[in-house]
Amino acid sequence: MKFQLINKPILDLPLFKLIGNKVSKLSDNDYPELQIEFDYDDDGFPEGKVKEHLHKYFERSAKAVNQKKKNVLNNIGTLYCEVCGFDFVEIYGELGYGFAECHHLYPVSSLQPNHITKIGELCIVCSNCHRMIHKAAKTTGHLLTIIELQKIINNNQLGKRYISLLKRRR
Repeated sequence: MKFQLINKPILDLPLFKLIGNKVSKLSDNDYPELQIEFDYDDDGFPEGKVKEHLHKYFERSAKAVNQKKKNVLNNIGTLYCEVCGFDFVEIYGELGYGFAECHHLYPVSSLQPNHITKIGELCIVCSNCHRMIHKAAKTTGHLLTIIELQKIINNNQLGKRYISLLKRRR
């Protein structure tokens, strides 16, 4: 039997609880019934309204990013995260080829107008590491460096195992 979810949450929580309790009763193990309380708004949330948004932003050069990626691909053959080693090709296959983000080592907001960005001022990062670098700025007031984020990952037990697994795959 195939199920098709159209405009339905991927995880129907009340159904999940019901199925879990049924499986528990059918199994040889003596699992207690699931006592899960869900606190969520079942009415949904409005989204999709078209709004105008006017703001200033700092110019970034797509050419610099593309050149950095091209240089790394030509020299190494893949774009892996300079923080954690994640390689989109290893996980997503051909779809991941050439995909990664570029992080400016110097915040674009701190650059003088018409600053000439050198390729060495950019580093290849995965989406998660890039978000963490910038998330830290919201709480600490400064962007994490590549080395600071690597230390955070290495100080976390799961992070250590993840990094060592990635290193073994190379």
